[in-house]
Amino acid sequence: MLPLLRVLASEPDALVEHAAAYADLASDEWQQLQVHWAQRLLWLAIAAVAALAALILGGVALMFWAALPSIETGRAWLLWAVPLVPGLVAVAGVLVARRIDERPAFGNLRAQLREDMALVREGLAP
Repeated sequence: MLPLLRVLASEPDALVEHAAAYADLASDEWQQLQVHWAQRLLWLAIAAVAALAALILGGVALMFWAALPSIETGRAWLLWAVPLVPGLVAVAGVLVARRIDERPAFGNLRAQLREDMALVREGLAP
């Protein structure tokens, strides 16, 4: 413990600089987390709008199928294809949003804390 105390007593500015570096690292991590969540929410909003459009278009297709006595067999595929497109966009939006969520929050800050604690333990060891 003596080497650690000697360093703190002889160089108090080093402790202040180290704390400022932690603050900068935490600020950078927070900004990255905000960008991360903004991207995720954007993709989820795209997925929600696309799912709503698929639901509405699917309902319209179902009403056409029920209301019209006969639909040309050459064009019946349109009743399923039109709502399928926004449905696929919705699924893709959810998949992209889930992939964005893989990064742990404040990972660099945690790693730096672990490294510093290991150095402190080494300094405290007899």
